[in-house]
Amino acid sequence: MKKVQQKHPYFVEAIVILPDHLHAIWTLPTGDDDYATRWI
Repeated sequence: MKKVQQKHPYFVEAIVILPDHLHAIWTLPTGDDDYATRWI
């Protein structure tokens, strides 16, 4: 996670980890909508 944050910054507002999936709310830099890269 730290390596991705260094190259593609984001802030985790909230995260909920459930038994079979998770939910996360992120804040990305202004003008950056490439959230998919951060899931890798």
